[in-house]
Amino acid sequence: MENGKVIIKKANFGNIEDKVKEVFEEFGREWRNKKVLVKPNVIGAFEENKNATTHPLMVKAVVNYL
Repeated sequence: MENGKVIIKKANFGNIEDKVKEVFEEFGREWRNKKVLVKPNVIGAFEENKNATTHPLMVKAVVNYL
């Protein structure tokens, strides 16, 4: 079994695409052009600033990278 890895990056929505790229590259695997399930946390219809669900810009950044 492979050990888990946690990566924490300080980011804001102005540099989120760069930070997402850095995180994926730190895993050392090729992710592009592979089948990957992106599962954001969506627990209800909350405003973006309530931090109850994954922010749409985060989802966009991950999908754009992949």
